[in-house]
Amino acid sequence: EIMAQPLREVLSQLNEMQLTPDGEPVPDKPVNDAPLSDEQKAGLRKVLDKITVLAYLYKVDQRQEDAGRLYRLLYGYITKYFKDDWSLLGGISYDLAENAMWNESYDESIFYFDKSIKARGNGHPHSLESQTTKGMLGRVFINKWDNDSARQYYFDLMYKLAGLESTSYGDDPESARAICDLLLKKWMTASPEMRRHIDELIQGLADASVNGKRYDIARVLDQCLLTIKQKAVPPDPSAVMSVYWQMAWSEQN
Repeated sequence: EIMAQPLREVLSQLNEMQLTPDGEPVPDKPVNDAPLSDEQKAGLRKVLDKITVLAYLYKVDQRQEDAGRLYRLLYGYITKYFKDDWSLLGGISYDLAENAMWNESYDESIFYFDKSIKARGNGHPHSLESQTTKGMLGRVFINKWDNDSARQYYFDLMYKLAGLESTSYGDDPESARAICDLLLKKWMTASPEMRRHIDELIQGLADASVNGKRYDIARVLDQCLLTIKQKAVPPDPSAVMSVYWQMAWSEQN
């Protein structure tokens, strides 16, 4: 196969460095377990970057098991030799979580998304990247059909984004309407990236509400989404129509 030779070459380069990933038993061959110099770390980083590319190619080729093996290998080296690099830790944890979600291994996905959230929170807790990773965890709950947990999780994220105490929400249409009003005000002055994040959170809560047959909450959220789509610049008629379809579904149930 096309990726077999590049994979053999890069794994050979990794073996020549005589390092072991975190959690691996020490093999019979000599192992360099001393702290790495900056030059050695740079060399290891180049090799790991090559493996990351191959893992991604396996993932998009829908070979989740092969991708997962490489991502877990990367995770072992990163947690041992780059344990203070929150960006790397957050990234590899995210890759493992997303790959597991694609493979419908939802408990594993939740485990690694949680690690990614913690790592990215340590590095840049208020960054958009950190926030959107939390939104992805909500998607895992939806895919797992754990709709009660998904609704609670999205309510929690939305309240925190609005600057409110997450313990003050209720699982009802009135709470949904109140938080939507606050987030719409934030949306009006937000960056394009933050607008998209707000949109994704509201859509996530709407999806979890429909899956859980809480159509009363879904109707409130659909109206909020419709307002956002109608105010978007440039306008997207297909996005508006998509919300109308959602609203029709909720009204029928």
